[in-house]
Amino acid sequence: MGLFFKKKNKENLLIIYSPFDGKVVPIESLKDKTFASKVMGDGIAVIPSKGKIYAPISGTISALLDTKHAYGITSESGFDLLVHIGQDTVNLKGEGFTTNFKQDDKVNQGDLLGTFDIPFIEQHGYSIATPIILITGSEYKIKEKAKEGEIKVGDVLLTLSK
Repeated sequence: MGLFFKKKNKENLLIIYSPFDGKVVPIESLKDKTFASKVMGDGIAVIPSKGKIYAPISGTISALLDTKHAYGITSESGFDLLVHIGQDTVNLKGEGFTTNFKQDDKVNQGDLLGTFDIPFIEQHGYSIATPIILITGSEYKIKEKAKEGEIKVGDVLLTLSK
């Protein structure tokens, strides 16, 4: 099967795949304290090297603002994931972002969710470091995180367990 084959094993582990090519960094390293302090939930961050975002899981787009900079996805297993492209990028009011989906659309892992203009975002003074967060309140917990360093779309980013 392809890069986006959904894995589930005897330990009931669920896999969240990287939505970007780029570099993995700890969520605690982000300048935005809301993400770094894990107020919204635990996770990881990726500094994208290309301006394309792919669905890290299969599920339903549960939140997508007009600004197109953040995707809330409810997985088929029931957990909520937030992918927030950059930090403070809401201030761009959607400029530099496109999306191929709308709220309540079903997505499959690996679908191209949208694009974003990295040079445009950075020229406006915003960090492109992107938190990927398991929203607090889930019955799932992060068991393992990808190591710091290079990552490709479809590589394992987070492993969850109940």
